[in-house]
Amino acid sequence: MAYRQVIAGRDRLNLLHRLQLSPQSKTPDTVLEWTELDIRSAGIDNLPESIDRCRNVKEIYAAFNRLSLPQSISNLPHLTVLELSVNAFTTFPIALCDLTNLEKLYLGNNKLSDIPVDITRMKGLREFWLSHNAFTTFPMALCGLTNLEELYLSNNQLSDIPVDITKMKGLKVFDLSSNAFTTFPIALCGLTNLEQLEMGDNQLSDIPVDITKLTELKSLSLYNNKITHLPPQMRNMGNLTELDVANNPLVQPPIQTANRGLHAIKRYLQALTDTKAIQSSRIQVSFLGETEAGKTSISRTLQLGQPALTKKADRTRVVEQGAWEADQDISFNINDFGGHDVYKIGHPFLYPNMV
Repeated sequence: MAYRQVIAGRDRLNLLHRLQLSPQSKTPDTVLEWTELDIRSAGIDNLPESIDRCRNVKEIYAAFNRLSLPQSISNLPHLTVLELSVNAFTTFPIALCDLTNLEKLYLGNNKLSDIPVDITRMKGLREFWLSHNAFTTFPMALCGLTNLEELYLSNNQLSDIPVDITKMKGLKVFDLSSNAFTTFPIALCGLTNLEQLEMGDNQLSDIPVDITKLTELKSLSLYNNKITHLPPQMRNMGNLTELDVANNPLVQPPIQTANRGLHAIKRYLQALTDTKAIQSSRIQVSFLGETEAGKTSISRTLQLGQPALTKKADRTRVVEQGAWEADQDISFNINDFGGHDVYKIGHPFLYPNMV
């Protein structure tokens, strides 16, 4: 039998309803010929149980309804595309978990807040749309979809990503834009096959150096965040061809440089490295306390990188200053104040907020 694509609306549903009333009747050839069912905006609230009569249907488009799904939908062996956006689902339709050959599932613009662990049975799923739902925590069950290539979770209220996300080795496209992230989820840096990452319209303030582990990344969107600095190591991300950092209070690189595009950004970051002008943090640390309390021993231990017990004769008089390089980008100025009462007179002048 030669199958043809069918665009079906209410008239086709009426036929399915009649078949539901006659469960023992033969399925008409016209139904067996259907390969596509389009019932978008049909104004319906359920699919008939007889949907499984459409044995050869490959694609179902049913957005803009208020559907509930029958268990029989799981008996469609050739179904590869299912669109259920804008249907007011509050729980994930469990019947879908038996659609092991489904490749694309669209469930955006619903009211979902969790995903059942049974979804891991959907081994064939490659593209999953969950944007504009009610997720506040990342659904752990998604981490079991190890064959998934594209995951869309924009416009939710996510603020963190679990470490188990690294199990999703096949993920190439990940959309987390318009969520509630304030720090860049370091777990994302373990998705080494990722090619496109969307993190725009969040509240990110920094980007970790570990982002350079995403060696396959081609497109990175960070627009409309609170980022001031890009790590200089990003200049070495050879596969990166698209970088959107618009609407950020950038300092490194300057906004004017960023506006000229990725090549200008990489040249700036390279120049920073060449001139060793990478911004580093220098923090003031002061040791205050009673005499012979061990302040100088701690100070010298930090500076020397090994235990250093100070003899009584070598204890600090007035103040001893030093430096501790904890990291290539973080260093400390150390002020070790003597603990004798006579030296404490000056403390309020140095630290006026001391009580």
